[in-house]
Amino acid sequence: MTRTIIPTRDSAQEEARPALDLIFKKMGFVPNVLRLTSLSLNILEALEEVKQSLNDSFDDKVRALVALVVSEENSCLYCLATHTYIGINFGKIHPTDLLLARLGMSNDPKMEALGRFIKKVVTTRGHVAELELTRIREVGFTNKDILTVIGLIAQYTFFNYVNNVFDTKIDFPKVEVFRSFN
Repeated sequence: MTRTIIPTRDSAQEEARPALDLIFKKMGFVPNVLRLTSLSLNILEALEEVKQSLNDSFDDKVRALVALVVSEENSCLYCLATHTYIGINFGKIHPTDLLLARLGMSNDPKMEALGRFIKKVVTTRGHVAELELTRIREVGFTNKDILTVIGLIAQYTFFNYVNNVFDTKIDFPKVEVFRSFN
């Protein structure tokens, strides 16, 4: 059960409504997590700025891989459901590829290396071995790419934490987490 009241568009702060309206225009609805973040206009605006600045850095498949690996590692059911839905319906990513991505795996060697790197960054809290940097560079990722991946990890981790703390009601088809914290 959600641990706070999530505002509707009409009950949200007046200053947040234009941002919520823009999200509605893009998606056809405003997901619960974005309405929840509208409780803090500063957070809503900051997240939108971060999202916009990172959005064009990689294609949908790479962003989905990052989102799913991070969300699986953080046991965020809301984000797993969200990014599975977005990956299938907007990214046109095959469901099998999305399941592999959640495990940091892929049939594509470059994506496999990226998934492994993301898992290492999340599980070691950034204390990756030199070998991990060597591997990710060997498949073609530059330092700029690596920094962008870290930015995406931070963005998705923030949303994971928001959803895990507030137990945000899932408004996408539910999926199960492969691992969980006890």
